[in-house]
Amino acid sequence: MLHPELWYLASDVDMQILQIDQPPHTLVLVANIYNQRAGADPQSWTLDHLVNMTLPNNMPLVISGDWNLHHPLWSADNHPPSPKAEALVDWTLENSLVMLNEKGIPTYFSHNGESLSTLDLTFANHAVITEEAVCNWRIDCKLSCDSDHFALTWSINQANLPIVNVTAQKYRWKDVDRDKEIAWKAKYCTEINERQWIFDQLVSSEYPSTQTLEIAANELRNAITAATKAHIPLHRDSKHARPWWSNDLTDCLHNIRDLHHAAATFHSVMGDIDPMTICLIKTAHNRFKRKVRVAKKKWIEEELQKADPNEVWNFTKWPKGIHQYPTPAISHGLNRPEAVSHQEKCNTLRDTLFQPPPMLQTEQCIMPFSPQATRKPLAQVKSHTQHYS
Repeated sequence: MLHPELWYLASDVDMQILQIDQPPHTLVLVANIYNQRAGADPQSWTLDHLVNMTLPNNMPLVISGDWNLHHPLWSADNHPPSPKAEALVDWTLENSLVMLNEKGIPTYFSHNGESLSTLDLTFANHAVITEEAVCNWRIDCKLSCDSDHFALTWSINQANLPIVNVTAQKYRWKDVDRDKEIAWKAKYCTEINERQWIFDQLVSSEYPSTQTLEIAANELRNAITAATKAHIPLHRDSKHARPWWSNDLTDCLHNIRDLHHAAATFHSVMGDIDPMTICLIKTAHNRFKRKVRVAKKKWIEEELQKADPNEVWNFTKWPKGIHQYPTPAISHGLNRPEAVSHQEKCNTLRDTLFQPPPMLQTEQCIMPFSPQATRKPLAQVKSHTQHYS
């Protein structure tokens, strides 16, 4: 449950709030912001919403993100700041926020190596500093994941408690058909019935204790996990996901990141960009792209040589970018299960759009045919035709 004083921050699409609760320690709030133009007004930015908010001062609060602003307090140069940057500085002073960045250390490095600046900032309130809630803050260029922004990392070391990674195994829910869904629900109901005692305590108690709620939450999770393990297939990484990747490409990528880090270090020490390092970065990027093209071509040629003659034509679909997504379930009428599988959807569409013709309620009487019955009408038509001619 998010702290009530932070609901107005979470309502902004360019802000994210993470509440870290480790009893008996104090709550720690981490806010991430992306400062950009917000709304139809080109003069309205995310920062304009932030400076009009009252931040909680009774708990540790960390605000970090991409601010897209330059100011002599954090930029390497001393160019005059923009009004938006001045508004940010005034707002941090009013709320007693401390900047964790060191002046002049860049956090943005363009891919071509020609632009370098400090755009990503982290601010902390007085409670963070006094309680030492944040430690080991640093700029890590190796965690940029090929982005032009370096990663800002820190530790919140209030309690060294082991956390079980509940997402260690992922399941292929998209491959669940109707039979597996029914089996999963049956297994889930069985697991819930075996743990009914804790849920009965919740129903019978008007004010259940924290321990009871914790036990009930764990038992509910265990029931879902047991049903999922029993009937949902595990997700396995596809063997076709970048099969051409090699250790040589990994080394090239690490070399690019090291060069970016060297350029940033040179800029922070000397206050200028090293032309030689920039040249090396461009060369490393070009070398990496060439190696990727060669690796892809080599892998495709090997796959074509090993391919069966009947499978050769499937290779033409690769560069076309054809994606097939499952359609949602289709209603099959009231009190009837929805069509989930491909065959069920085909049957539903056929039964709805191509229904057989309705049966006649009464049998129509067909008059018998005779030549004499048609002679008189034909003679009348002939006489009328001669009259008009």
